[in-house]
Amino acid sequence: VGSGNMVGLPGQTAQDLVADIRLFKEWDFDMIGIGPFIPHPSTPLAEFPPGDLHRSVKILAVTRIVTGDTHLPATTALGALDPRGRKKALLAGANVMMPDITPLKYWKYYEIYPGKRQFQGGMEGLILTINSLGRVIGRGAGNRRPHPETFEDRKA
Repeated sequence: VGSGNMVGLPGQTAQDLVADIRLFKEWDFDMIGIGPFIPHPSTPLAEFPPGDLHRSVKILAVTRIVTGDTHLPATTALGALDPRGRKKALLAGANVMMPDITPLKYWKYYEIYPGKRQFQGGMEGLILTINSLGRVIGRGAGNRRPHPETFEDRKA
């Protein structure tokens, strides 16, 4: 089960982000996606500025500290704000890279936000980035630690 948030949404406060992180810990999600808000020109939020890369990475780092072994992806949105954004996320606590393998001929149909780009060098570029940080790509199932209790146990 996963969750996540966008950092820098219009009207969002520091208290909202703290509440998100508390919720992430309480629910013990298996994956939490954290990325900057990026306005899309075809939405009512088109005129708002994008979220801040540095703040997004800080929220990711705090989430890593608070949630322990949760999977935290280096989101594509971070890479849209800065070509090194995903690498910065890995250095701050992200432990998942989600490759975008959308064939180029379909790319125009998958514009969830402007500036989304394929990772430089494709899969080889992702591997090189991971290896350049002294990291090794996991070959297992990617499971987290066994949970000592189920969600139903916690509700009781």
